[in-house]
Amino acid sequence: MIKRHKIDRNPLNEFNSALPKFNKFTSLVTSKLKEGKSGGLWWFKDIALRLSIYSILSDQNDYIKSSLSTFVESGTSYLKQLYSKEDRIKIFISDIEYSVESINNDRPISPNDLFELISISLIIENEDTFNELLELIPTVRNESKDPFWNRSLDLLLMCFQKKDFEQTILDDINSILNSNLVAFHSLEGTKLIQSKEASEIKRIKFLPIIELWYFALSKDEVSFNETLEQYLINKSEWIIKNSEKDNSSYWVDFLALGVCSYANKKGITISVISEYIPKHLYE
Repeated sequence: MIKRHKIDRNPLNEFNSALPKFNKFTSLVTSKLKEGKSGGLWWFKDIALRLSIYSILSDQNDYIKSSLSTFVESGTSYLKQLYSKEDRIKIFISDIEYSVESINNDRPISPNDLFELISISLIIENEDTFNELLELIPTVRNESKDPFWNRSLDLLLMCFQKKDFEQTILDDINSILNSNLVAFHSLEGTKLIQSKEASEIKRIKFLPIIELWYFALSKDEVSFNETLEQYLINKSEWIIKNSEKDNSSYWVDFLALGVCSYANKKGITISVISEYIPKHLYE
């Protein structure tokens, strides 16, 4: 058992504080959507995600799936607003249809955000938003310009038979990290630069997740479990070392949960048990 690092904040208190705020903001966002406005969905999804984390840690099981669903629906709807070529689009939040305005935003969406949305849509088995997110991958990929994330998105497409499998995909991703080539976003646009620090962060925080997708696709159960175990151990040590123990975004690993959900459906037996990846969320 890989236990979660020690947390000083009380998850139940956090839940009791977050729930009325979530309900208040739900009313505000819904009101804007009814008026056909953008509704601040990208910001709203993060409020829903925090509530889901507090729900998981305080065993408020009635709220876990609903808050995760709000996260996925809000994030997916925002991306549709952002990338639509129409002035208005139809979106669905909590099974209610809204006709809302599209939006303009010069800030590129991080492929990491897309990975998280796809991961959580797998966890809650929301097939509609999952398929919509897969369709958005080429658009986000073109905007990103980041070679690491672009090849990682290619691998994700391979996992769901949207792109032919490439034997060299994992070697390609490692070569990109070794080159220290990353995308840099500024007011002048996006350009590629060399940054050893940025590449090292990706190597520590994201490469193991990408490797897990590859091993799950390849049905390599041994490598999957070995990589997952080492990743979670390293993650816990990194959190403590960097004084991030009370940062709630590190309490549950949704990227790992998403790939565990995929691996479980592929028939891989996941032997690693950890509080970072509650088993009931991916089985």
